Amino acid sequence: MAESINGRQVEAPENEMNIRQILKGDDPRIMAFLKRQIPFIMLVIGMVLFYIANRYDSQCDLVRIEKLKKELTDVRYQALNITSDVSAKSKPSYIEKAVGSGNYGLQSAEQAPFILKTGNRRR
Repeated sequence: MAESINGRQVEAPENEMNIRQILKGDDPRIMAFLKRQIPFIMLVIGMVLFYIANRYDSQCDLVRIEKLKKELTDVRYQALNITSDVSAKSKPSYIEKAVGSGNYGLQSAEQAPFILKTGNRRR
């Protein structure tokens, strides 16, 4: 096969492969080589597909983690809000006001509580 380089005819050796022969698929040596390499090509394609699937799955996990972090922050703020409401409503002054507004007949103690001691107490 003769090729023209700078106006001169150059003979290409018969056993040398070039890109044109590979793309045409005319040479039986090339077809035999490709047939031998089919398992390797399939392995590479499988690995590429596994890589793409693994990457997609990890990105989905990262999106889910960010969503859960935001939800956790919201739940923490809600818990803090509920805790402050409970502590405000459990103050003695709030309880006295709530009980005093109803007709329950309850009053605040005038004296501090004290412990009664008896002599027959067993431990």
